[in-house]
Amino acid sequence: MEPFFIIGAQRSGTTLLRLILNNHSKIAIPEEGTFWMPLFRAMRGRFNQPIDPRLLKVYVNYIKVNDQFKTWKMDAENVFDTLIQKGAITLPELMSQLYQTFASCDGKPFWGDKTPSFFRMVSELHHLFPKAKFIHVIRDGRDVYLSMKKIEKGRENVAVAALEWSYKINKARHQLNTLPSGVFHELKYESLVLSPQHEIKTICEFLNIEYEPAMLDFWKSSEKYIGTHHSALIFQPISHDSREKWRHQLSKKDNEIFELVAYKTLHKLEYPLISGKANSLRWIKAALKLVFGLPKRAFQIVYTMLVLQLAARFGKQTRAAGGKNTLA
Repeated sequence: MEPFFIIGAQRSGTTLLRLILNNHSKIAIPEEGTFWMPLFRAMRGRFNQPIDPRLLKVYVNYIKVNDQFKTWKMDAENVFDTLIQKGAITLPELMSQLYQTFASCDGKPFWGDKTPSFFRMVSELHHLFPKAKFIHVIRDGRDVYLSMKKIEKGRENVAVAALEWSYKINKARHQLNTLPSGVFHELKYESLVLSPQHEIKTICEFLNIEYEPAMLDFWKSSEKYIGTHHSALIFQPISHDSREKWRHQLSKKDNEIFELVAYKTLHKLEYPLISGKANSLRWIKAALKLVFGLPKRAFQIVYTMLVLQLAARFGKQTRAAGGKNTLA
């Protein structure tokens, strides 16, 4: 079995899928690996070339002290020492070594990754791991928005959320469609919660691994693989109630703006549209929200990227990958 990557817009059900697959006797998937992003950028075009030994020490220290990597909860000191002593190692070898160590610590032979933000790095990941497979999880953007604004402060702008969700979906699909046939599988969150056994059997077939009924009992061991800061739903059996929350929790005004901004993507994915034809006032409201909201969101994204880049370059600790943009 080859490595695989679970991608998708944040709050789309990627964590749920990770926990289900982690309950397989042969698969281990750690917490997110957003901290790899600056290394992808730094090594772009040189993925199969050995990392300079001096740079390798910096990268290793950056990973070792990174708050997000610490959530993997594994003792990697010996692995890091071995990597540094080896001196010449490529980025895919560095990644494979850490993921494989994580899997071995869990007593499993195969590894996967669940990092939603890798939606923009599909081409790079394919170059790093030519035989790897991808699972793209899609969820109705209005439910994504509702979940996101509960979890993260400053994400209340519905027009920006709609634009960002639409961009992520289309960016991932565009890159996935450039890959060889049979390399990726697309999954709707709504289908997963409605027919979990069928969808997981399909994924197991895609990954060429035997389906295990115990996978759907993931919630019994969720605490082993994830912190309590996540939604309480992942510590419970799958429920149909987690779909289409937008119908009764999203205001009419916000739904109208979301549908206006993300109309094409919602329509293409066959999600229901209930707002009808947009009038001039609705266009003005959406435009104003984008005018005031996009610069703020762009700053957040660029700032996080720069913090990660600086941390990787100087081997410093950062919480930026985990949502708190600090550098120490």
